[in-house]
Amino acid sequence: MLGGTVKRVLVANDDGIFAPGIRILKEELAKNFDVYTIAPDRERSASGYSISLDNPIRVKEIEEGRTFAIDGTPVDAVYIALHGAMKADIDIVVSGINKGLNVGTDVFYSGTVSSAFQAVLFNKPGIAVSIDIAGKDIHYETAAMIASRLLENIDDILTEPGIVLNVNVPNVSIGEIKGIDVTTLGRRIYRDRIIERVDPKNNKYYWIDGIHVKDVYREGTDVTSILNKRVSLTPLRLDITDYNYVNKMRQKNYDKIIENILSKI
Repeated sequence: MLGGTVKRVLVANDDGIFAPGIRILKEELAKNFDVYTIAPDRERSASGYSISLDNPIRVKEIEEGRTFAIDGTPVDAVYIALHGAMKADIDIVVSGINKGLNVGTDVFYSGTVSSAFQAVLFNKPGIAVSIDIAGKDIHYETAAMIASRLLENIDDILTEPGIVLNVNVPNVSIGEIKGIDVTTLGRRIYRDRIIERVDPKNNKYYWIDGIHVKDVYREGTDVTSILNKRVSLTPLRLDITDYNYVNKMRQKNYDKIIENILSKI
């Protein structure tokens, strides 16, 4: 928490309230912090920044005053909690532990990352925590311990408002972690496709599918840190304006383009 000590932590996710990642994260953070939990009642992965405007959102209390499930999106959950449905003054939101990395362009689809950004919109720090799923077993406990240590030092890490800390953790035991890097977003390449089907009434329907093909490994990026068994910390900003291109568009040669556009209206 900027300018203060973290006490009350809201844990959220997009894998659902009963996912192992959120349970293990909650248990680890509860050793040192006052933890509250809210999440969708089922998996809502890749729901991005979707919010529910046309349907009511129902909230089910799982643990009295502490743990809640909703039938909305991951962002709905954080929105409702920080608007007062949860009777606690939350200091910070930790979203995760996501089953699978959120690196590169994944962050634009991720409900985990979007939940952390919702905290920023409420002027609270947000952390998104994800773990690689390569390997036989998923070491959620490693990511949970990393998240707890980050929270203990968060005042020194997030020194400016408006920042989400995107944390990606390799799928190894805590003793196998080689270090922690501050990184930029890397590049993850997918082969996107849609799968067409026909229902019994002869109506077409589609599944959206994406196959991870490869990562582009460049020094200083999140994907490279994971490859090297190092934790990746990528600061993300809510303001995604390209200021360099704004300046370019404001140069004189754009004036004629704008005049041409206006002349044809």
